[in-house]
Amino acid sequence: MRYRLVVHLDALTAIAVFNAALLLIGIAALSFYLVVRPSRPLADWARKRRRVFWVAGTVYLASILVTAYFQTGWYRHGIGLFVAGLSGLIWTVFVAALAAERTIRLQTLLWLTLCLSLVFAGWTTGINRSRSRARMIHAIEAAGGSVNMDRLRNTEPTVHLPKWSFAFFDTSWDRVSDAIIPIEAFTPSAVRSWCLDELSEIYLLDAKNQRMAVDADAIAAMDPDSQLDDFGVYGGTIDSRGLELLAKFSAIESLAFDCYGAPLNSQIKQFQNLENLYLTNPKFDDVFIERIDALPKLFHLNLTDPVFASDFSTSATPAVDVVYISGSTIETGTLSALGAFHSSLAFSSSTLSLSRNELPVMPHTKGLYFYQCNLTDEMLMQFSALPQLEHLSIRSGNVTRSGQEAFRELRPNVAMDFVR
Repeated sequence: MRYRLVVHLDALTAIAVFNAALLLIGIAALSFYLVVRPSRPLADWARKRRRVFWVAGTVYLASILVTAYFQTGWYRHGIGLFVAGLSGLIWTVFVAALAAERTIRLQTLLWLTLCLSLVFAGWTTGINRSRSRARMIHAIEAAGGSVNMDRLRNTEPTVHLPKWSFAFFDTSWDRVSDAIIPIEAFTPSAVRSWCLDELSEIYLLDAKNQRMAVDADAIAAMDPDSQLDDFGVYGGTIDSRGLELLAKFSAIESLAFDCYGAPLNSQIKQFQNLENLYLTNPKFDDVFIERIDALPKLFHLNLTDPVFASDFSTSATPAVDVVYISGSTIETGTLSALGAFHSSLAFSSSTLSLSRNELPVMPHTKGLYFYQCNLTDEMLMQFSALPQLEHLSIRSGNVTRSGQEAFRELRPNVAMDFVR
C-alpha cells in the first residue's frame, strides 16, 4: 500500500518558512566566520555576486507584492507591504551575513530605507488600523451598541491568513460600514481612539431616555473629511454647536435628531447637501418652514409628533419631494401650511381635525397618502379641489366605497389607491 503526503501550504506560511530558513542560514554562516576566520571562501564567493543577490531580493519582494495584490486580498489592509518590507530586511541580513560585510554600502542603505518604508506603511495603513478597528468594535459592543462590517464592499477579495497569524495580525479586516453607538459612549476620548472615519453611517441611541445632547467635543474630534453621509441621534438631540460642527462634514446627506418641541436651530441652513431630514418633536412654525426652504437639495422630510403652531404667515414655499408626518393632530390651518410645500404629503397615525366651513389651501401638493388615519368621506371631498393633485392613497381609513367613487368622479385624472 502506498501513502501520499499532501501538504497545503498557504502563501504567508511559505514566506514565513523561507524567511526563517534565511535567518538560520545567515546565523550559521556568521557563526562559521567567527570560528574560522582565516578561511572564508563562501564570503568571497558571495561578495563577487552581490548584484545577483540584489536582483534575487528584488524579485522576491516583487513576488510577495504580486501575490498580495492578486490572490490573498492583503493589499487592502497593508499586509503585503508589511510582509514584503520585513522579508526585504531579512534578505539584507542574510546577504550581509553570507558576505561577512563589515561596512554598510550606499546600495544597502537605500535598500534598507525602502524595506523600512514598506514595513512602516504596512503597519500604519493596515495592521495597526485593524487593531484599532478591533478595539473600537469591542468597545461599542461592550457598551451595548452594534457594528456592521463592510456590507457594501463584499465583492472585493477576502483576506486569506493562516490561523497561527491571528494573534499578531488580528482578524478585524473588513471595513466598518455603520454602527449604533450608545450616546453616553460617544465621548471625545473614545472618538480619538476609534477609526470612525471609515463609517458612512453613525447612529447614536439614547436607550435610557436621558434626553441627552450629543457631546459636541466628540463631534469636533471626528475627521470632517471622512465619508460620513448619515448621522442620526435617536432619543437624543444635537445642540447648535454640534450642528455647526456637523455642517463641516460635506458628505452628510441624511440627518436625524429630536427637537424636544423647540424651534429648529438656524445652523440647519448650513447643510447645503442635505437630502434627508428626520426630526422628532419639532416645532412647526413660520421659522421652521423658512429654514427648511434654505435647504436646496432636501428630498425627504420626516416629522414624528411635530408641534404645529396655531397660525402661519410666511410666504416661503419649500421644494421637498416627500413630507412624511407621523402622529400629531392635523387641522385645516396646518394643512394649508403644509400645502405651501412643493411636495407630496404622507400622514401616518395622525388625527385629522378639519373644519367644515374652511377648506385647506394647498396649491402645490402633488400627492396625498394617508396611513391609519381617521379620514372620512366628508374630509376626503375637501381635497377634490387641489389643483396639482396627481396621486391619492388611503390605507386603513374610514372612507367608504361610495366616497371613493364620488371622489373619482370629481377627479378622474388623479391616480387613486384605496386599501381597507
